[in-house]
Amino acid sequence: MKNDVAASGTKESILEPLEPSLWLIRAGDKGQGAQTALENNCVGIGYGGLPGLHLIKEYEKLKEHYKKTHPEDNKYQVGQIIRQIWNFMYEVKVGDFVLLPLGQKSNALAVGKIVGEYQYKHLHSEIEQYRPVHWLKKDVNKDEFEPEIQESFDDRGTVHYIGDLDVVNKLKDMLKKLGVN
Repeated sequence: MKNDVAASGTKESILEPLEPSLWLIRAGDKGQGAQTALENNCVGIGYGGLPGLHLIKEYEKLKEHYKKTHPEDNKYQVGQIIRQIWNFMYEVKVGDFVLLPLGQKSNALAVGKIVGEYQYKHLHSEIEQYRPVHWLKKDVNKDEFEPEIQESFDDRGTVHYIGDLDVVNKLKDMLKKLGVN
């Protein structure tokens, strides 16, 4: 993973990213928040009961907070979810590219660029923590993407790191072919 901040437990990364990365961020497990994300120019995550996460700057404190609000989750679930929330808040950067699947039964994804920092506001049951996005194209068929990028579409989880500059350049080439500059 790009800068695995989760392991260090702090917001600061040893290696600050100098180039954009590509992320897949789902709006609900079946894409139920995708339309809201498009209409509000954002990508987001739900994880209800966790307002004010922007005040938590340490991985272990985020983990403790999550465990208190979700005591029914097992150790594995907590680890997976905390890593996704942390990545969404601190690893996804302004300037990174993002793919938003448009629904479980849809073959389309929206492609955008992160234009703002993490924010909290209830927009939808699947979007409470969000990042502002400028949508470059809202209806790209999955088959248009390079195989390396397509492989990530089946990965589980809400927030998934796909790759760095090499993958971003492949994405940019695809967008140019589709008429997006």
